[in-house]
Amino acid sequence: MRRYISVFLVLMMFLSTAVVTYAGSNVQVNTLNREVVVNGVNVVNYCTDYPYFEYETTFYAPLAEENCNILGLSIVRETSDSIVLKEVTPIQVNYHSDEIRNQSNELTAEISDKTVEILKTDGNGTGKTTVLTSEITRGKPILSYNGVVYIPLTDEVIDLALSWGKMYDDYTGLYLGTLESRDKEAVIDEDQSAYNKALAAYIVSCNSNYNIDSATDLLFIIKKYAALYNVDEKLVMAMIQTESRFSNVTSGGGAIGMMQIMGSTGKAYGLSKEDLLNVEKNISFGTQYISNHIATYGTVEKALVAYNQGGAAVSRGKTTSKYSKLVMSRYNAIVNASKGK
Repeated sequence: MRRYISVFLVLMMFLSTAVVTYAGSNVQVNTLNREVVVNGVNVVNYCTDYPYFEYETTFYAPLAEENCNILGLSIVRETSDSIVLKEVTPIQVNYHSDEIRNQSNELTAEISDKTVEILKTDGNGTGKTTVLTSEITRGKPILSYNGVVYIPLTDEVIDLALSWGKMYDDYTGLYLGTLESRDKEAVIDEDQSAYNKALAAYIVSCNSNYNIDSATDLLFIIKKYAALYNVDEKLVMAMIQTESRFSNVTSGGGAIGMMQIMGSTGKAYGLSKEDLLNVEKNISFGTQYISNHIATYGTVEKALVAYNQGGAAVSRGKTTSKYSKLVMSRYNAIVNASKGK
């Protein structure tokens, strides 16, 4: 990534970060809606109470115990005004929860006044202590969320304080290498990047209200729930294309949102119209719904018919295959698009 450095830009950077400077002030942050890959393993950012997030274009890592275990950090001492970390061997590779622990993209964090120190030793046992000063954090504050300290992953923090490898790709996510082979572990998965970019481009081709960035954001919501409910993400995309052309709309017949869930169906599962107009909640419910139908009826085709016409119609055998054929034709088109065809 190119960096354009000028006195003006540096000045503007510090001016922009000086807007909120008081400890205890609340700031809005965004959960990182991409993969977080540490030492070659996707740690599944949404399966933790303390997700990686982004604030003012900088990624932040939580110093929660489970994440420290993954990164290879240990909290030596923590007081009301400081936290001291030391480098250790990672003892964990992923978060343990198989459930979504955070669903909101926007969170409220707090500016912390804690001093963060990082202790590192080399092969000879020689120690080095680095304090995360404002120069090293590029003026980005130490933050706190739910009582856990978050550190900004600026290049200086990565290089000077931690000596980690770090890469970022718009179509896959954040890569961190914290082992001795850190540079090798922080390598972008080019095949997955190309695949995701192709799927995002497909969404743009179906709905010109998206650009490639917003389409990628939507894609990662789809991928999240497809993975959680064990459904092919391309099938979910084909359903959304068929139902709403990737639009968050309400039909004249009362079907709501991306996956066009009937208000009565949502109500039966405790979801209001407002819930169904929430893109993430709508896709979560719709994906779980088709997953349950696949388990019940045994084939994707029958499940799609049940999704469209209801389970009772399938049980009575009074159905049409028009909807399932349309979805599957679009599924095949998405498969071809993902392969660059």
